[in-house]
Amino acid sequence: MLSALFAVVGSYVAVAGVLVAKRALKITDLHEEYTFIRSREQKSHIRAYAIVLKGGFKSDLLWIKHLPSKVKTALAWLKPE
Repeated sequence: MLSALFAVVGSYVAVAGVLVAKRALKITDLHEEYTFIRSREQKSHIRAYAIVLKGGFKSDLLWIKHLPSKVKTALAWLKPE
């Protein structure tokens, strides 16, 4: 029983860690792109996208809360009409 609990918690932490790392790497990539771009308009778009990504760290940690509703919506979408 205890090993099953550790497996579930470990897999949750692993998935959350991957999502957070992926988001952090995307933000660093955007920062590198921001330093090379000269256009102010492009810089503002890049910065706005990075700010949106920054705000999503909480959702990366709470992904399991939204999973059932997303699966239900996807399965309803796959039903033949």
